[in-house]
Amino acid sequence: MHRTRSLKQLWATDAGFRRAMTHLSLVWGAVMLAFSLVRLPLVYLLPINVMAGLSGIAYYAMMIGLLMWSFRVNKRRMELAQAG
Repeated sequence: MHRTRSLKQLWATDAGFRRAMTHLSLVWGAVMLAFSLVRLPLVYLLPINVMAGLSGIAYYAMMIGLLMWSFRVNKRRMELAQAG
């Protein structure tokens, strides 16, 4: 509960936090939408066994990439906040 309350408070009082969360949400949503749009034709073009294997690998690669990007952006934001 304490974490939820602090996130709500940050959202209500910190424009930088709102901007960062909106940016992260938009990027994650855009990447997931693009991933789905790429997978859709591949489902029809590739054999089932190929797509079944490729889909899982591609999903984990996408998630790892998004997580790494998110951590890097968060670290940079924290460094800028401490510096200035």
